[in-house]
Amino acid sequence: MEFIVSNKEVIRRKTAYVALVISLFVGLLLFSKLLNIRLISSLYLSFIAAFFLLGVLSFHFLDVLRTKKIRLTDQEIERLSGKLSERFLLSEVERISIKRRNSGAVREIHIFFRNHKHLYLSAFEQDFDYLTSFLVDKVDRGIPIREKFEPINFDHLIFYPTLGLIISFCFISFLKVIIDTDNNILKYYELAISALACSTAVFFACWKPIARRSGEKNVATDYIIAIIMFVLSIYVFIIQAMYLK
Repeated sequence: MEFIVSNKEVIRRKTAYVALVISLFVGLLLFSKLLNIRLISSLYLSFIAAFFLLGVLSFHFLDVLRTKKIRLTDQEIERLSGKLSERFLLSEVERISIKRRNSGAVREIHIFFRNHKHLYLSAFEQDFDYLTSFLVDKVDRGIPIREKFEPINFDHLIFYPTLGLIISFCFISFLKVIIDTDNNILKYYELAISALACSTAVFFACWKPIARRSGEKNVATDYIIAIIMFVLSIYVFIIQAMYLK
């Protein structure tokens, strides 16, 4: 049995990313004006550049995801990406975690194997319920299968624009509290941003979340994101060092 990625879901994810980024930066500009907080322009522009590059990588990843297929037989799961094929034995499945939308539709399946491998199945919305039933029917009956439901509708049109505004409001409000408490502390908030960007770089370089979810073929994407975040952290650190002089 063969399953293909939903083109509609790929488009939805691209739209969600664009909506989140636009609302995030609009919110930063809006709330910084309303709360009278001055943002360093060079820092702001650096984040625009970083999110643009991350967007390019995300869109490329989603275009690659669009080509993926899953083949299920009585013995194995085969993940196909172009000419690359990865095979996972059903006899090695240790447990299965199924994430469902609040509507009950399957969002993602996470399969754990005894050889410490992981397989994520997502974006198969057109056939996900059937794929899930087929998979559950083929694995050993004693395997633990856990299901969890998302508390809200993350696919709603206003979710990501609202999320971007909430994040930007919280960030600007946090800066406002710092300034009102002790203006000198504001000098060091870029250091926290630099440390966060560096931590993100280490996470992508070591954990490789994209490759884990979509196959070793995409490990380069994890490293590119790690490099972008590391360069951003160094850039912010340099700006802060110059600011403190």
